Amino acid sequence: LMDGNPPEDLFWIPSLLHLLGMQYFEQKDYETARLLCQRGLEWCPNYPPLNHLAGEILRELGFPLGAIAYFEKCIQLGQAGNYYVGEPFEISFLTTYPAYNLGCTYLEMQRPQDALAAFELALAFDANFIPAQEKIEEIKQAK
Repeated sequence: LMDGNPPEDLFWIPSLLHLLGMQYFEQKDYETARLLCQRGLEWCPNYPPLNHLAGEILRELGFPLGAIAYFEKCIQLGQAGNYYVGEPFEISFLTTYPAYNLGCTYLEMQRPQDALAAFELALAFDANFIPAQEKIEEIKQAK
């Protein structure tokens, strides 16, 4: 990890980097979380959980456009079916989670119409995803 040379077999490396990155993210150590994501994405750029975490980190750091790019990449990876399958991960990292976070990012950017479309996309993936339902109600009430 430190010297930057990828292992011969990635095996569980992407999910371990995601898990470590999430722990640092939750501790608000965004720099360490970002570095773990960066290294993981150098080695495995099509691993959705790392792309999603990178988007969350950038959003938290105040870089919404960068965050949007990562959330959109997750959705595109799912649509194209072009993602790392070397280890299992929750399929929502290709669908509901990035769509929802895309909507939240657009809300923070004062773009309610784009946010609404993203939340509706999240519900298209999972009609029972309550956070997206709540955000849609907030947008409608604000009109």
